[in-house]
Amino acid sequence: MPSSGQDARPAGHIPAAPATVTVPGARLFYGWHMMARTAVLRALSGGLHIFGFSIFFLPISESLGLSRAATSLVFSLSKVEGAVEGPIAGQLIDRLGPRVVIIAGCLLTGLGYLLLSQSTNFAMFAAIYVLVITVGASVAFQHGAMALANNWFIRRRALAMALISSAVALGGAFLTPLLSRGVYGLGWQWGAAIVGVAFLAVGLPAAWGLRSRPESVGLRPLGYGEVLAHSQQPAGSTDSSVKAALRSAALWTLVLASILRLFGFNAILVHFIPILVWKGISPTTAALYLAALAFLGMGTHLFMGWLADRWPKPRVLALGMASGVVSATILLYSSPGLVWLALPFFVPVEALFPVTWATVGEFFGRHRFGTIRGFITMFWAIGPITGPVFAGMVFDSTQSYNLALQVTIVCFVLSSLTFFMVRRPQTGDGR
Repeated sequence: MPSSGQDARPAGHIPAAPATVTVPGARLFYGWHMMARTAVLRALSGGLHIFGFSIFFLPISESLGLSRAATSLVFSLSKVEGAVEGPIAGQLIDRLGPRVVIIAGCLLTGLGYLLLSQSTNFAMFAAIYVLVITVGASVAFQHGAMALANNWFIRRRALAMALISSAVALGGAFLTPLLSRGVYGLGWQWGAAIVGVAFLAVGLPAAWGLRSRPESVGLRPLGYGEVLAHSQQPAGSTDSSVKAALRSAALWTLVLASILRLFGFNAILVHFIPILVWKGISPTTAALYLAALAFLGMGTHLFMGWLADRWPKPRVLALGMASGVVSATILLYSSPGLVWLALPFFVPVEALFPVTWATVGEFFGRHRFGTIRGFITMFWAIGPITGPVFAGMVFDSTQSYNLALQVTIVCFVLSSLTFFMVRRPQTGDGR
């Protein structure tokens, strides 16, 4: 295995090696090995952090005497932090490589959950979750993971991103039920401590073996030779600059559609168990529904990634949001016994995450992807910031999620229509 020091090469460095796509003696492109390691990290993040917040929601609220709006505020504050940190994290990824950032973020996340287990009041809970856990999880498992996939793949970019994103669902399906047992059986403090140990004992070894770019092991990205066949310029020479990307109408259309998507998606996901309890379902059964949602996401992520590599990505995004409209409508109007029908229609909304970033990679290229992604998340954070707090405030004032779900349906409709209008920019060729 190549030494980690090779990752220190500049982002734009391309060696004069042939456009090979395999390690000598290996049949499978080495980038898939990188995706497997990243999938382990994403599974931990999905099962213990992303889906895990909904497991912690009610126990922390009751233990610390918080309203649902106050507990939701912590999640939203974490997105405010993400909006500030995004551009900085993106530039660090482009300069240092995803590997360094992922290792640091994994370490920070693990230590953060150990500290969270000692929280005794709202201020301590909010500070640790927002300033330690969120920083680590965001830079490692979101910014770093997507940048790594974008570095290794040109062809099958959407499938690669979908593969590691499906690991979020895998973690949700198998780790979230275990977390639920720990939190409801031992208490949320023990649950948080166990999560911290998992990130340090399993996540760090997986992150250590990553390689930031194929060039660092003498390879090219998958599909590199196919791109050259259609261009007379060196690979990467026509990648969009940050300024050019920020002037693109395509980028801002994606931003608007994604804000609407993330508003409704996070309003439902953060309040998923509370919503089901409101519908008359027990917390433990609601946790199983959450695991089922994650389980369905595994195949859906892969299907959406496969489809996005063969069909115009904006159309895939629009289709996924149309499915979300059906899901939110069922969730609002169904009886408790029929709530499960909403799950398969909600999964595509979450599965659009890798398709969206594959679209950004296709539109604006490889070498400034981290920085462009960071700037985008600064604006996208509006949705996750406002959605959960809005849902919490609605419930606190009405003891019902009716209005929150009605607004979510409107946001999903508008998001689908906006994604449908996205057109590829003239600059950037997706290398």
